[in-house]
Amino acid sequence: MESRTSFRPRAWPLLLVACTTARGVVPPSAAGLGGSQGDAVEVAGVRVEDLGALLPVAQRCHASNAERCNGVDDNCDGALDEGCAPGTSAMMVTASWATAADLDLRVVEPGGEELSFRHRRTASGAELLRDANGACARTLPAVESARWTSRSLPRGRYRVRLTAGDLCGASATPVTLTVAARGRVVGAWGVTITRSQEEHGLSLVLQ
Repeated sequence: MESRTSFRPRAWPLLLVACTTARGVVPPSAAGLGGSQGDAVEVAGVRVEDLGALLPVAQRCHASNAERCNGVDDNCDGALDEGCAPGTSAMMVTASWATAADLDLRVVEPGGEELSFRHRRTASGAELLRDANGACARTLPAVESARWTSRSLPRGRYRVRLTAGDLCGASATPVTLTVAARGRVVGAWGVTITRSQEEHGLSLVLQ
């Protein structure tokens, strides 16, 4: 049985999201990001590691922007896509990109249960909110989101994977993964996918 840890009474969201966010442009170093390939980052009790080919990216946002359901902290308040789904998220994982490619987001929880488009709910309270561009049927924006609504989450390692099921005619698909925890953006990392079945990911360790 996995050990479990409870957040403080105020449920700050833990988010892992594909997006770009910041006031104007914040360099990766100023946003708390690692400065080179493979760097690990730890903020607010959450450690992001095993980055592989993912590289830090600058973040863009503006306080006057309205928040949209696009996997971006549009208004720079440290929360992502608030109000886009009922209830309060204790943790969220989101991927977004701008082409017709059919990319698939998967998260393997510490206990081994996998959340994916084939298994859209887990025992810990996670659900996949959206499966974008499935079978190359274009959806806008192209965003895939997984979230956990329980305030008590299993401690340990969450393995996040993003796989290109089909590029659907796109020659290249840039995608960004962003991690935020308890109202704070931990970091943003990007990679460009150029072939079907290409896979990238990272590990998220909940202390």
